[in-house]
Amino acid sequence: MRAGRVVASARNAMVVAAVPGVTTGELDAIGRDIFRSFGARSAPKLTYNFPGSTCISVNSEAAHGIPRLAQSDAMDAARAGNKLRDIGRAVQRRARRNGFCVIKNLYGHGIGRALHEEPSVPSVDDHQHSGLWEGLVLAVEPFLSVSAHYVVDDADGWTLRTDDGSLVAQFEHTMVVTCGQPIVLTL
Repeated sequence: MRAGRVVASARNAMVVAAVPGVTTGELDAIGRDIFRSFGARSAPKLTYNFPGSTCISVNSEAAHGIPRLAQSDAMDAARAGNKLRDIGRAVQRRARRNGFCVIKNLYGHGIGRALHEEPSVPSVDDHQHSGLWEGLVLAVEPFLSVSAHYVVDDADGWTLRTDDGSLVAQFEHTMVVTCGQPIVLTL
């Protein structure tokens, strides 16, 4: 829970600083400084030698943005006894009702001793029948686009972009599955 509070503190400070004219580099420095103030280190940097401390994306870049769209529906579906596909189905329904597409080749994931663990958490109803159980820790992160269904690798080797250049939004929370509402560690 402590790590979730550190991430939430960094995200919240970055959101406040996200005003016209601020660069993603300046936002990343804020996140890095907050991590350091708590004695924490960036998981993407430690795990993958990512060049930044946070993952910030804009416009057609699809990974780790700030906007909120279908996240609440996904969290409501993340209950013990439900299936992974229930999370994807909830995201897909909300996206369609609001005229958006879901990126099909990006998933949330389990999280624990490593940054990315099983199971993969879909944002579409992909017919996974794996069940959710109490105590399972997931990073649920729907990716919604204006028109794209897939992302492709950018030339920089890190960034994932929509295949048609359309705008995309993503929001991620780390949560513990319970029999009721999940415990959101990154609020």
